[in-house]
Amino acid sequence: MCRADAIVARTLGLQQERKPVFYVEELTIPCGERWHFQGDFDAGHCGLVKALAGVIPHLEPGEVSGDLWWFGRRRRDLRLAELGQIVGYVGLDPADHLVALRVRDELAWALSSARTPSSHTIARFLEFSRVADLGHREIRTLSSGERQRVALASCVAPYPRALMLLEAFGILDERTRLALAAFSRDFARDGGIVVSGGHEPMTHDLDGLRLVPMAAGKIVVEPHGGPPEEDTRSRTVVDRFQEQLGKQAQTGGQLSLGPTRIVADHGIRLELEEFTVKAGEAVGLVGSNGAGKSTLIEALIGLLGNRKAIRQNRRPIGILWGTTDFMPLLDGPKPDEPISPHDGADPKTDRAWQRFRWLWECAKSSVQFLLLDEPTLGLDVRHRALLQRVLRAFRDSGCGLVLASHDLDLVSSLCSRVIWLEQGRIAGSGPTVDLLQEYTVSARGTP
Repeated sequence: MCRADAIVARTLGLQQERKPVFYVEELTIPCGERWHFQGDFDAGHCGLVKALAGVIPHLEPGEVSGDLWWFGRRRRDLRLAELGQIVGYVGLDPADHLVALRVRDELAWALSSARTPSSHTIARFLEFSRVADLGHREIRTLSSGERQRVALASCVAPYPRALMLLEAFGILDERTRLALAAFSRDFARDGGIVVSGGHEPMTHDLDGLRLVPMAAGKIVVEPHGGPPEEDTRSRTVVDRFQEQLGKQAQTGGQLSLGPTRIVADHGIRLELEEFTVKAGEAVGLVGSNGAGKSTLIEALIGLLGNRKAIRQNRRPIGILWGTTDFMPLLDGPKPDEPISPHDGADPKTDRAWQRFRWLWECAKSSVQFLLLDEPTLGLDVRHRALLQRVLRAFRDSGCGLVLASHDLDLVSSLCSRVIWLEQGRIAGSGPTVDLLQEYTVSARGTP
């Protein structure tokens, strides 16, 4: 069982708050391989990746049972500092990983403990992830995607023997996703282990990647093929949204932002002559991390820039950030409202519950415009499909949508036109199909 060339688990299980999360009878991940665990919200794959990384129980609560060996060393014999030298971990929220004030200090701290600091694999990833361009910046000034790039660079710079990535792709732009996929291939080719997990479908670099489906806390030997079937609860949620949205009479109008220029210490955050979305229209915002998508949304609601540049007919505006916890603002669902789209939801931590509950508040408030920043982040396939249907109900009821997302399938399905932002300026604008094709070709041109 003590293999020096693998991560080995035997009768490995996890309980949190006295509830079973997963159980694996036996698992061996050899050096040179890449594994991806995937499943629905309650599949247990997230807990498994955290246990394999040592995040649970060292950094997050949970009762781990069974045996786990990292490269011949037993779990109970390894100190946390020793584990950190052989296993690198990055999750969905970059704030959980960054400790320094400036990017260069973060990377300097990571490189100080590098196992092979001159590795060409590390240098290649640092180049493609464009972290060097951010070296002078304070981390608080970075966008969420830029922070994730720094967290990934800080994780891989010490060159651990195993890399654990939990939902690390969702917030990244197309170019950085490709860079991370290329690095993962090289890392495994050099003898490392890459273990990833997430709710979203894996679409990048499937060649040589072992997909491991999970359900109800166990590895599924023969996964059910095809897309998930629509369930009665999902249909009920959509019907209730359509009924509620049908009660409000939309009167047309538009939301506009006049000439805007927002400048920070590192340069221009946003500069445009005009932006307009009409009621009943869906406009997509795409671009690399730090391009200005979130800044534009914040400017539309007056958090940044000149509020006098905003023009709209004084109807409520709703906003949904995929990286924000809404629980301080929400109570539990009332009897006459849509309940959670699945059983067993914990309102304190369940992303799907929080987002659908927040959208229900927007529907009750008769919002005329809905601004969305990465709304599908961290959602599984079924809840992504449900969210898409709910957002389509908003649009069809006459509500205008502004959607900033790296989920190009969602943008394509909802939006009639797309604006491409880069370095705070509009790089392109046009019909969805044409613009997304141009954007994707540009993003995949490098690396």
